[in-house]
Amino acid sequence: MFAVVVGIFGLSGCGTHSATGTAGNGDSAANASAPQDGGATDAATDGATSGADLSIIVTGPRTWSQLLAYTDALHAMKYVGGFVYAVDSAADSVEVWNASTHAHVTTIPVGHVPGDLATDGTYLYVANMLAREFGDDYLSVIDPASQTVIATSQVTELDWGNDPDNDPVTNFPTNVTVLGHEIYVVFPANAVPGLIPVAVGSLDEDTYQAAGSAPANLAGIGDLLVITNLKALGNFTDDDIRIQRTDGTLLQTLETGGKLHDAITIEDRVWVAHAPLSAPGDLLVIDPTTGDIEHVATAAGTYGLASSGGLIYVTCTDAARVQTFDTKTHTLVEDVDLAAVAPMVVNARGISAAPNGDIYLESDGMISLLSH
Repeated sequence: MFAVVVGIFGLSGCGTHSATGTAGNGDSAANASAPQDGGATDAATDGATSGADLSIIVTGPRTWSQLLAYTDALHAMKYVGGFVYAVDSAADSVEVWNASTHAHVTTIPVGHVPGDLATDGTYLYVANMLAREFGDDYLSVIDPASQTVIATSQVTELDWGNDPDNDPVTNFPTNVTVLGHEIYVVFPANAVPGLIPVAVGSLDEDTYQAAGSAPANLAGIGDLLVITNLKALGNFTDDDIRIQRTDGTLLQTLETGGKLHDAITIEDRVWVAHAPLSAPGDLLVIDPTTGDIEHVATAAGTYGLASSGGLIYVTCTDAARVQTFDTKTHTLVEDVDLAAVAPMVVNARGISAAPNGDIYLESDGMISLLSH
């Protein structure tokens, strides 16, 4: 048996609440000094993923507290080196909290309407979605040591052929992922939807690659990319998954049905949040080398993913729950009922997790904390 968070209590404004219970078994070229080559993958974003340290699954009550309230923010958050970073797309910034004290540390200005952020374990990379409209940089690089932007990148790769502006890769970048020595930036709204690899360190761009009709999220292992793809931009009910090499060679297309959301790498598998149309949610655990998929059942509305210490944390928006699974056994080890514990964040989408088991959530633009 593992402790799990359930219970009912009153909520009075913003503050701290807790509940308890138990359950059984069931995450430009650079225009400033560019960072050095980190060489790690984005799997390190939310802490260790070795699968060895499961001590934090034996938990007590969860306590909810609000960290920041704002509107129109997107859901991207990352834990890096003792700090939690969250994009504020309305304010063109990234907000930073100390993960030990939970105190707000600083606000880092970035480009126009940041939408996603990734890390190589050393630096953070922010995709600025409205770079093209404002003529600024589509990628901002943050050094956690100084909590400042130290480099930016504008498109130097030109001429896709059917873009009337001859500028294919500044149109609404929505996802950024670090894999090996490359930063992959996804552009679903281009005339030819696709992605561009950008070198860690130099920020030099490689050749733009087609990536389906509307690529959304991306993860990968080695030279294999796993891309969640909308059949058509704006069609959220019939998605598929593309497995392609880092040189753009398409290997497989996997039909899934329903909605696909976050994707993260944990060891030798890519985990994808899958929300079928007529069933509870599940996690797709994909072996990119074979295309084999294992299914892990979740509550309805599987959306955000984070990993830390051998666990994967999942927001299930339709069920208003946060669920935690052992990445080795696929066992459910914690099930948080947000309607009971934190009614103000029942629409939680974005999620990040610290090594001590603290869970950070984004819901309707509010950033909050579920701690022990």
